[in-house]
Amino acid sequence: MSRKNLAAPSTRYLLCEIANLRDNDVAAGLRLGKKMKGMMSAMLEISPDDLNHPERVKRGLPPTPEAFEWVTKWDKQCYERLLPLRNELREIWTERDPMAKRYAILSLAVSSWFVPKDGVQPFSRLLEYLLRPNVRTAFCSNSDCLTPYFFPKGRQKVCSEECARPLKREAKLRYWNKTGRANREKKRARKSSRRKQS
Repeated sequence: MSRKNLAAPSTRYLLCEIANLRDNDVAAGLRLGKKMKGMMSAMLEISPDDLNHPERVKRGLPPTPEAFEWVTKWDKQCYERLLPLRNELREIWTERDPMAKRYAILSLAVSSWFVPKDGVQPFSRLLEYLLRPNVRTAFCSNSDCLTPYFFPKGRQKVCSEECARPLKREAKLRYWNKTGRANREKKRARKSSRRKQS
């Protein structure tokens, strides 16, 4: 993988996809495995085509029996390789101490999980992005978020507008519970004083 292939948006996307990989999500694991082809040692390099040959798709036939064997093999690889990697990346993502974060990134970059190409480990190039001083990582404040690991813009506390909606509702409800009764009492007092004056 050359430096020109590591444009910031694609690097950010791949790092987020690894960090947000869910347990037992074979489809996401397949996509991720395809994108990481040649990066991880002992990674099964399979694609959806391996699961269902295009000729069978054209004819409308179901996947071959071997497809399910591939899924089982992938699941095993996912647990053995991707999930521990994801867990380490998540720890890096949420680390607040800059020195500890830097040390964890460097430790992961030189680990034996990755396949060196021309003396450079392609995955370590991805991790270099996290070492940049202007790059920040965040965890979505919405507890129901399915993809909580993201790169924030400014003071962003949630990953998307969709995640912001329930938090805004909660904030409005808290404000209303705190000040609503007092505001209603004031309104009633003003109305009754106007009635008395007229």
